[in-house]
Amino acid sequence: NHKALLQDVVRFHSIAANWNSAVWPSRELTPPVATMSPGNTLQFRRSRVYGYIVVGAGVTNIFPNPGTPEVNSMNGVLMTIPVVLLPPSCNRTVAGIVTGSSNHTELVKLLTAADLVATLTIDTVGIGYTVFAPTNAAFAKIDLATMNCLALPKNKAHLVNLLKYHV
Repeated sequence: NHKALLQDVVRFHSIAANWNSAVWPSRELTPPVATMSPGNTLQFRRSRVYGYIVVGAGVTNIFPNPGTPEVNSMNGVLMTIPVVLLPPSCNRTVAGIVTGSSNHTELVKLLTAADLVATLTIDTVGIGYTVFAPTNAAFAKIDLATMNCLALPKNKAHLVNLLKYHV
């Protein structure tokens, strides 16, 4: 449900409090603050270099624009940040987790060559997947010629069968 995911993203960017950087202790992590996204919290920490840092729910070291003014309004505060914070609900497909991992770039290359990324993004049967995901270190144990051979278009059917052993 794309509408529900979009609503969760918007809620994840909102906290039910009138906070601004003046209330955050200098360089100390705040207690967890509940976002409007059910079950998700964020924490904040002041930084001399970056202004402040957002931490929590899979989000770390997000550096809002230092020097960007916070805008107070009649019903809250607007803080400008240079990134979109994604709640766990947005990245909880197998493909989303693997493609976001710096430890699985080789697996992603092979999944892409086998056209399996989209397959691991959807859940058509309602029960999900368990993937035994080899890390880059595991792939490093395979000689480069074999890795290159697996990724060739003419070997796609063999690659698909090989990858299915991991699902």
